[in-house]
Amino acid sequence: MEKRIHQSVIQSLSKFCIPVLLITVFGLTHCTVIPIFNKKEKDSKAKLALAFLIVDSMMCHNSRGEFWARDTVTNVSYCVKTDFVTESNNAKLYVEKNLSTGLNYSSILSTYENQIINRETQAFGAPSDIDNDGKITVIVLDIIDGSTSSSGFVAGFFDPVNFYTDDPSKSLRSNQKEILYMDGKELAALEGRSPGSFLITLAHELQHLIRFQYELATNTEDDTWINEGTSEVASDITGFGPQASRISCFRGTSCSGGVSGISIANWSSELKSYAYAYSLMKYIYENSGTTTAQKYAFFKKSVSGDTSGVRANNATNLMEVFKSASSYNASILNPYSSNSDMFKRLMAAFWGQSQGYANITTTYFGNTSIVSSIDSVRTNYPLPSELAGLYAFGGLSYSGTGPVNTSISPTATYRLNGNTTGVTSGGSNFVVVKNSINDYLLLNGAVSGTSSQSGTAILLEPIDYPKLDLKEEVLPICPNKHLHTVHAIHKRTADLTIYQKQSEETEIISPENY
Repeated sequence: MEKRIHQSVIQSLSKFCIPVLLITVFGLTHCTVIPIFNKKEKDSKAKLALAFLIVDSMMCHNSRGEFWARDTVTNVSYCVKTDFVTESNNAKLYVEKNLSTGLNYSSILSTYENQIINRETQAFGAPSDIDNDGKITVIVLDIIDGSTSSSGFVAGFFDPVNFYTDDPSKSLRSNQKEILYMDGKELAALEGRSPGSFLITLAHELQHLIRFQYELATNTEDDTWINEGTSEVASDITGFGPQASRISCFRGTSCSGGVSGISIANWSSELKSYAYAYSLMKYIYENSGTTTAQKYAFFKKSVSGDTSGVRANNATNLMEVFKSASSYNASILNPYSSNSDMFKRLMAAFWGQSQGYANITTTYFGNTSIVSSIDSVRTNYPLPSELAGLYAFGGLSYSGTGPVNTSISPTATYRLNGNTTGVTSGGSNFVVVKNSINDYLLLNGAVSGTSSQSGTAILLEPIDYPKLDLKEEVLPICPNKHLHTVHAIHKRTADLTIYQKQSEETEIISPENY
């Protein structure tokens, strides 16, 4: 079959690139250029060869260990050159050239095979394989994130752009393959002080990668707290839990004020949000069944969908999926056949137990004149022993003496020291969990929040991507929410097509054919 390039491309290239070809070809071959450009040979084949030489110089060749990586500050791709280090049955590992990390890569892939991929496949499903190589690519590099010695840093990330066909005209480029980017600088240094940090991050990011194929198939973006909370628990189920730092942050030992007032429905990429999302999702996961297989089955449905195709992309659907869990008891957890009510009851039970309340017999839902007991929820869905640290040292500090202004963001909770007299209803989502006459929790049990990002904002040219917020906390963060926000803008401004590897019969055009 005759190979052709679009005539307009040939014409445009021939106007300004022939001198480059003369120099390049002569420099590379040390032979005359006359046979290529004599008067009888001025045809499209020579110009096509020129086109390939030009394009080749601008490409990032995976086969040569070159990969597109995102500068998370500018949201522009750059080509990182790597050395292939090692591979296993399910992964290939590359390291940025001249980057010394001190990491044991053979040990990392061994753990990946024996613990991480095996368990996560059972819990979430198999990773996609858009390039048909049967393996995840792990790239260890110095992630460009604008971090300083006094800020947080990006420990690793999964980039959605790699699931789309590469477009050389765009600033964000695709490798058209499943890739996990792992930091080989700050994260590698943290590994020396906190062993296991690298593997915890690897397990965390793998869940994001596995999950994305289902987000893509349903054209949805899962609520961040559910996605991040599941990734946090993924580190537990792969053998790196419980997350002691998250538990410590939740109660306020390592994070000032703990998670008091934090809304995970209105996600903020700070450690308190991760601590809250981890603790709540850990509570739900551990109560979904009595065996590991039952818990895995629940998580798998939450990621890929239940028998009706419902995925846990938001709190309402998370409760819907929980109905298929082996531990689900409708009479206790969902007496009013309402997913939103079910979520409030689980939230109230979680929060009461997280503060060490011995019982939850006095609870107000939407109206402080009506007393309800949800102690049966507490006894049937107890706080896992691994989360007992949440109420160590007395739990959260009091936020005030109440009553207080009841304008509370969805999923946010305050612990108050005082009498509930005078506390007025903030609507049907308003929940009071009372421990004693002078100790109670005030929470908003709404299933969703108001995003701080507007989906209808007029975009500026050049594209105005949001900035990555590292916070003033010298600890690793996952930029998944940030990348999803950028990705949503990217989809609206670029004609993206989902990448599908072509069959082996597809003809590949290369310069040597000419």
